[in-house]
Amino acid sequence: MKLEHIWAVRLYSYFKDVNSYDELLAAIYEFADEQKLDDEGGELDPKEADDMYSNGLGMSFEVFAEFFLKRMVDKNIKFGLKSVQHTSDNQYNLGIDFMCEGTLPNANQNHKALVQVKFKGDPTFEFTRGYIATFIECYLRARVDKHNTILFTNQ
Repeated sequence: MKLEHIWAVRLYSYFKDVNSYDELLAAIYEFADEQKLDDEGGELDPKEADDMYSNGLGMSFEVFAEFFLKRMVDKNIKFGLKSVQHTSDNQYNLGIDFMCEGTLPNANQNHKALVQVKFKGDPTFEFTRGYIATFIECYLRARVDKHNTILFTNQ
């Protein structure tokens, strides 16, 4: 299985000894903390540091999600998907992290399934329709049935 995320190699050192979900979360937070530093190890300005931290959380969790989804497909575990393509770097698919081909087609819809990955750093945060509005707009625009959409989160 080949991971398509550009950060996958950089994340390897953080994830190589992960053997549990708690260790995965610790590695994600450690990686995100490192993103708050500049190339020389100095601190970034607070706004940029916050943005880089959030981006580090999201991108590292996307790598895990890609591994998880592709592993399920590779092992032929029946969960409704038969292919997974990373799309979050595609400017024409903003708001969609993965485009998949489903195995349970609806006669009135295409066979596509869409996945959005969100990492919740604050356990009290609630996903609202407004927060995931870009994803909702994407699946409506792509004419994907709402039953063929997955919100992949850590909580």
